[in-house]
Amino acid sequence: KFRQAWESLAQFGKLQARGQSHLSKMEGYIAVTIPLVFEKANLYAQVACGESGRIAGFYIKPLETPNP
Repeated sequence: KFRQAWESLAQFGKLQARGQSHLSKMEGYIAVTIPLVFEKANLYAQVACGESGRIAGFYIKPLETPNP
């Protein structure tokens, strides 16, 4: 499933850079968020794992940049 999700990102062009990952805890889950810079868009991926270490959630969303 991860491969299918990754391949679907081809619409944004080639991956140009990956940012620093961030670890957080929320509602009993550990989440890792990773910024992804593509040719046509800036996105971020987040993977959440439960206490057992099993993946509980995965998504990719647009990365909003702050307005100056």
